Amino acid sequence: MNGCKFQFTRPTGQYSGTMNVYISSAYAGLATNYKGVFGIYEVATGKRVAVSAQTVGLANGWNTIALVGNFQLVNGAWYWLAMHTPPLFYVAIRTSASGVGVAGQYMWISTTTKTYDGTLPATLPTFAGTNARIASIYTSLATSGTSPPPSTDQTTPPPATDATTPAPSSNTNLAAIPNNWCMTYGSGKQIIFLDNNVVRTPGKPSIRLEQHTTADVNTNRECNGKWYPVKPGDHIVAKCWIKVDATYINTDPYCGGRLGMDLYGSNGAGGITILDSYPHDGAQHTASEVHWGTVGWTLRTWDIIVQNTIYTKDLYGNTIPATPITKMVLWLDVRPVTATGLVWFADAELYINPI
Repeated sequence: MNGCKFQFTRPTGQYSGTMNVYISSAYAGLATNYKGVFGIYEVATGKRVAVSAQTVGLANGWNTIALVGNFQLVNGAWYWLAMHTPPLFYVAIRTSASGVGVAGQYMWISTTTKTYDGTLPATLPTFAGTNARIASIYTSLATSGTSPPPSTDQTTPPPATDATTPAPSSNTNLAAIPNNWCMTYGSGKQIIFLDNNVVRTPGKPSIRLEQHTTADVNTNRECNGKWYPVKPGDHIVAKCWIKVDATYINTDPYCGGRLGMDLYGSNGAGGITILDSYPHDGAQHTASEVHWGTVGWTLRTWDIIVQNTIYTKDLYGNTIPATPITKMVLWLDVRPVTATGLVWFADAELYINPI
């Protein structure tokens, strides 16, 4: 999809995607720490419908920027692509074959009307003028539905030989500790432990994940739950209380203790393959993770509907026979895996189609 004022012609629905940004060397203000934030606005209302996290380190040439989460696009509606970078705010930047902006085809806002603050405003500011030599952007969207782009940070799936436990449609807790969790990972030294001393509810043990080292094979520092069958339309609710070691400090916003979920389908050869995984972007990391430095027990929750999506590629881009989601598994993990701080997980819950 090229051109930055565009009419959306796909079916109305939830989408995910990236923005590909071309920074021209003609912009004399470009520096090695060049940064920006990017997004999509409705032309009719000026409302922002999608946004990226702030990106630091943009370079001359093409840069691929992930938009956060899923966002609603409407068939037939018109949209602007926008970027906010020091010192200017741009919209409707059209891409030529070389990636250079085309004269008269986009508008910008000067520093006098929109000071760079690392954000995109919720509504589109007033235009101040036109310019034609700074940058170009276009967008690339995933197929309709809420299936996200592949993540580069996924857990290792449990072995395909794990038994799948039937999932009742009730308020039965399918993630009770320890019976519904795999308390060992591979052979040799273990880093998953049941802890009766650090607990949230008296009499109910927690799961403690210790540091990964070269002495163990748990390279993702994770603990996996049991597998359960699911189908499109199923309602999944998962919860877990997480406590991080207060003595360990790490300011990375995507590090700490995390509750996640993987969704699987058939690989066409009698086995299974991973189709989707949560969290899969920055916003979901924040929603599912308890960051280092957080004090006390913190609840994290997933509440999703299994999408009615037919997948022809797995999470890693491999072509597979068309399949819907058929299984799911919860997981707990810690980032970074080599952090010396401990993390505890307590009072986990999982309900499929709760009554």
